[in-house]
Amino acid sequence: MINPKLTGGLQFCPTKLRVLKRTCILLGLNGDSQLRYTDDRQMGMFYYVSNDQLNKVPGLNDQGPDVLDDIDLEDFKSRFKGFHGEIKGILTCGRVLSGIGNACADEILFDAKVYPFKRCKQLSPDELRRIRHSARQAFVDATLVVRDRMNGQLGHKLRDFLAGH
Repeated sequence: MINPKLTGGLQFCPTKLRVLKRTCILLGLNGDSQLRYTDDRQMGMFYYVSNDQLNKVPGLNDQGPDVLDDIDLEDFKSRFKGFHGEIKGILTCGRVLSGIGNACADEILFDAKVYPFKRCKQLSPDELRRIRHSARQAFVDATLVVRDRMNGQLGHKLRDFLAGH
């Protein structure tokens, strides 16, 4: 299990390709390919655990459903109960939805037309509906763009297509 945090990423490449300075882990694959984990700031975490040990991964049990999971509106709204902070911070903490980082939160809130520093308790039902829709849509749209532009190459960070960042 990988939590890349701010600067971690995967690179799928031929074994003979030069190893980048901040490569932390190399996994040899069949043939002459490798999957490499790189992390410029070395903040990310890499856990090698079996399925029955997943509960030992810090914070994993606190994560909400994946941002791409199909969550009905009432369940989505209920996930915000007990939160009093700013919506951007709540989205990035992972307990409402998992997988949302800083740039993604900006994109979601820009698309939903919600001020990132608005307090959670002040959000209207319509704003929550728009956030729910934008969260899923931002990832669907980004997946299509990244898949098309990266041509199967891992290791590049594309953000120039993001409207809110």
